[in-house]
This record gives sequence, structure tokens and C-alpha cells, in this order.
Amino acid sequence: MLLLSVLLGFWRFELITFFYHLVLLIGFLCYLPWLLLRRKQGPSIKERLGYIPKIKKRKPFLIWIHAVSLGETKAVAPLASMLKETYGSDVQFVVSSGTATARAEVKKVIPFADDTLYLPLDFSWIMDPLIKEAQPDLVLISETDLWLNFLSVCKKYGAQLMIVNGKMSERSCSRYATFAWWSQRVFSQFDHICTQSRHYRDRYRFIGVHKEKISVTGNLKLDHVYPVAPDLQEWKASLGLVDDDQILVIGSTHEPEERWFLEILDGLWKDFPRLKVLLVPRHPERFDSVANLIFESGQPFKRYTQNKTEEFRILLVDTMGILKKCYQIADCAIVAGSYVEHVGGHNILEPSEYGVPVIFGPCMHTQPELLELCLSYEAGLQVPMQELSGILRSLLTDENMRRGIGENGLQLIREHQGATARTLKIIKELLPKRASSDILDAYKVTAGWSRG
Repeated sequence: MLLLSVLLGFWRFELITFFYHLVLLIGFLCYLPWLLLRRKQGPSIKERLGYIPKIKKRKPFLIWIHAVSLGETKAVAPLASMLKETYGSDVQFVVSSGTATARAEVKKVIPFADDTLYLPLDFSWIMDPLIKEAQPDLVLISETDLWLNFLSVCKKYGAQLMIVNGKMSERSCSRYATFAWWSQRVFSQFDHICTQSRHYRDRYRFIGVHKEKISVTGNLKLDHVYPVAPDLQEWKASLGLVDDDQILVIGSTHEPEERWFLEILDGLWKDFPRLKVLLVPRHPERFDSVANLIFESGQPFKRYTQNKTEEFRILLVDTMGILKKCYQIADCAIVAGSYVEHVGGHNILEPSEYGVPVIFGPCMHTQPELLELCLSYEAGLQVPMQELSGILRSLLTDENMRRGIGENGLQLIREHQGATARTLKIIKELLPKRASSDILDAYKVTAGWSRG
């Protein structure tokens, strides 16, 4: 019976591996035409196939951070900085990304990274030589981007694996529960999972992760406080904005949200002639199409990068990395991506960092913990599109209403920071404590890591 059980387990293991590679191959073949014909910057076919400079371990200790998107990269950056301060020059940092915007952000927010790369396709024959050469000691996965072979090969070569800022949508939880044989294979690799909230902890528990391996540490995004820009008045003047203007920032928009917002704004300018709108699309490859859409609406506008001086009602912010600076000069803000089901929301608390009242839509299923926080503190308004015009009129008219919501947001941010420090504490418990590289070197020749 024992032999039969072992054989069945091995057969299932090999079957999962075969079908996983088959799905990857089919996915890559479907992805290939887009990869060849796309216009935006991003990983090349060679990079996706693992033709990248080898990452050779050059320091006693190597930490590999994987953050697939721009938002996840920003969220994990303060943690990377704390790790750098804690472990010093003995540590080599490798940061892998999934998008061009995320990789560009790495250079800004994790400038001390020794190696950066796009994570290649998750075929075992690509991952094995890559990880064998790098020999990571600790792998941190930000939020949700989980690749079976990457995880398995890292574990094979002795790495500690950890999810930080972990989340899991209700849909993903249901799928993992349905395919328990798959979820067990993925999540059994991890030494610890740090979740953003109790909601996510409960979902990991539901799919079978042991409670000893899960900690609720909070949302790292609430620790990434962008400093107030010192030149705001000069910057406003350079944009053609004056003190009498009322400024509405609409951030992180997706198709077709811009069209909907333009229709609503068309009815506001008669009553609010000094209203200026800073429109910030989420993805840079859509800047031109959004510009054409605004032109067709007939509203006077200009593009941020053109620096023209003519009158405008809409400023199209067609550059990356200044959305938070835009929020700092806003009277009120809309965080988009929350009016389209396929996106399901972004970080609705970014305006709250600056005491700016925030509006967002009904589609917030990917950010349930931020939604709960925002509503419980009355730091923002969840408004369906058909009611948006009326709410905007109220906010633009009532300064006390704006100030009250903004102050609630500031209180929320103050009371919920500290996720980075809590996550670092758990990492330090997982990893060996050492005072010098000599201690580290001595520790690394022993048989594996202890739990601390």
C-alpha cells in the first residue's frame, strides 16, 4: 500500500508538471504575436526565453524580490530599503519585474538593486539554470504573482520563500479551493505568508495553508508615503493653474472610463467655470488615444509633456510617476479603475495621504481591505457613475465637506502605518541573526536554514 501510494503521488506530480508546461507553451504561442507586434516598451522574446545576463552570486547573501507591476514595486520598496539597512553590504539584491513600467520604477525606488530583470517564462529548463547560478537565500513575492517552477527551483536550491503584502481575491480563493491538488503544490513551498488583512488571512486558511505560516502585517502601500513636493506653487504656475482654480484629479483611468468622465464633466463647467481637470491614464501606451478622445469632445486641453501656454480645461498628464504630485494640488480626486469590472479598483487611499477627499466607483473587488478602511473612516465616497455628477457638485461647492473627508483620510493613514516594520520583523525571525559576514559564512555551510 505504501509503495502504491508513493507511485500514485509521483504519477500525480509528473502529470501536474506535464500539464503546467503544456499550458505555459500554449499561452506563450498565443502571447507571441502580441509580443512581436506591440509598440510599447517591454521584455523581448529573448528575455522571456531566459536569454539575459547571468545573475551570479557575488555577495554572501542574496535577496530576490519579485514585484510584477508598478504598484507592487512601489509597495515593496520601503521594505527593500529596511532590509538594506538591516543586512548592509553583505546582501546582493535582485529585483524581477513583469512590466516595463515596473522595471523602470525599480531604478527609482530601489536604486541599490544589484541586478534587475524581467522574470522569464516559467519553464523549468529556463528557471533551473537561472536560479542555480544566482543561489538566492531569500525570495520575496509581492502580493500575488506566483509561478510554480520559479518557486520550486528556488526551494530546490535552498531559498526561503515568503509572500509579502499578500492578498487573494474571492475568485482566486474559489479556484484554489476547487483545484486543491494545485494550490497545495504551490503554497506548500512557502515558509511564511504576510497578508494585508484578516480577509486575506482567512482565504489562505480556507485553501489549506497552516495558520502558523500566516501573519497579518497590514498593507505595505500605506507605508509608502510620498513626501510633499517643496515646489508645489511653482509647479502649479508652470502648469497654467492659478489660486482661483478648482482642481479635480482623475487618476489611473482605464478604457472606457475617460469617455464616461468626459460626458459628466461636460455638464459641470457651466456651473464651475474655474474647474481644471488633471486626467491621468493608468498606462502610457494609451496616452495618444486618450488625447484623441479629449480632442473629439471639443473641450480645450493640453498635454503635460507639450508645456503649452494656451487656456485649457483638461490637462492630460501623459507621463509616468507624478500622480501623487498631482494629488497634492487637488481639491478632490477620483481614483479610477473602480468603474470597470475587469480592473476592480486601485489604491483609493493615495489622495488621503494629502488630506484630499476621494471618490471611487462600485468595482472594488480587488481591493476589499482598502475599501473597508476607507468607508469605515469615512475617508472617501463610493459613488456609482449615474450619481457622480451630483456628488462632484456637492464636493466642489462645500469646502467643509471636502475638509472633513480629507481629515478623516489623514487620520486613517496615521493609524495604519507600520506594515513594513511588522513584515521585516517576521523576515528577521525566519533568517539567521548575525553580526558579521563571518557568522553568515559559518551559518551557510550548515545543513539548511533554521526558523530563528
